[in-house]
Amino acid sequence: MRRLQHIGHIEKSIILRTENPIEEIWSYFLRFSDFNYIKNSWTNRDDCEYIYVTICIKQSYEYYKASLGLSLNTRPLLLYYSFLNLTKATLYIAQDERPPDYHGLCKENIEKDIKSIDDILDFSAEVNNGVFKKLAELLDFNINLNKRLTLADFLKNSIELNNDYSHYFKQSPSFIIPKVDSFLDGELNITFNVGFLKDDSEKINRIKTTFKNFEFEQNEMNLIFKKKIDLNTGQPGEYDKKAWDILKEYFLLSVFNDNKYHMNINDKESLLPNSLAYFGILYILSSIVRYKPDKLHNLIMDRDTSVNWMLDKICSVTERVYPNLMLNLLGNQFYKFTKHL
Repeated sequence: MRRLQHIGHIEKSIILRTENPIEEIWSYFLRFSDFNYIKNSWTNRDDCEYIYVTICIKQSYEYYKASLGLSLNTRPLLLYYSFLNLTKATLYIAQDERPPDYHGLCKENIEKDIKSIDDILDFSAEVNNGVFKKLAELLDFNINLNKRLTLADFLKNSIELNNDYSHYFKQSPSFIIPKVDSFLDGELNITFNVGFLKDDSEKINRIKTTFKNFEFEQNEMNLIFKKKIDLNTGQPGEYDKKAWDILKEYFLLSVFNDNKYHMNINDKESLLPNSLAYFGILYILSSIVRYKPDKLHNLIMDRDTSVNWMLDKICSVTERVYPNLMLNLLGNQFYKFTKHL
């Protein structure tokens, strides 16, 4: 007898449809650039605190608008300062204390000669007490001071960029997307096609270890994990709620409305939250703009080492994703902005 399958994608997010997702996201932030609005929304603060946040948001938006249409020789720098100021405003409102002036990343190492496109991945920076570390605290993520992180570390933890990153730089994917089947009898099946990981036993074992409390089946291409959900109240939506409680423990969501569950399969020492990944990407690229503009020019123009397409992709995706991530932190909700059908 055929089992009745649950229809629909299970997740707890708020999907907002709009003509222009980026501008809609900014419109939410720009409310907080109005002194009277923020005074009514974020109460019992001094005027100097309101002024600080409103200016941070205004500058953030102006940096973003100024970056549009600029060449890659300059664009990453303005985007980074846009995101730095937006992060400061978010931290101040969320943590009720003025954020530090330091960036939170320092001692960037961008000296390496670029002989192939992969060399850019080794550019790095070190964690210090600044905005980056404060953002980690807001995300409840522990990161050690003086930890050195490379551009590769940041890129491989960015959900929305990971597919392009792994294909462009010929890296093993660091996210895997399962097929999730849910049945009305309470069973939840999670199937990973691991054919593309056949030469990466560490990542396969990482998946198995993560789901060690599930029933397990395996065939040539797939790892299949099963869990029976106890349905005892008969309340509408009981299955969805309990299934989502399980899924959110193991998977991340993209801010894009892709109806997918993303599992980060990097090793534990390399894991970073999505927001920190994007902050770090733009910090390192902006450092190249500031201190090594000749290297950036070569990265863009040299036929043998050009990463022009990938740099443009990074900027385009980051300018769309990062403000969305900050808004999610500010609203303590997972918002997805998507175009009208």
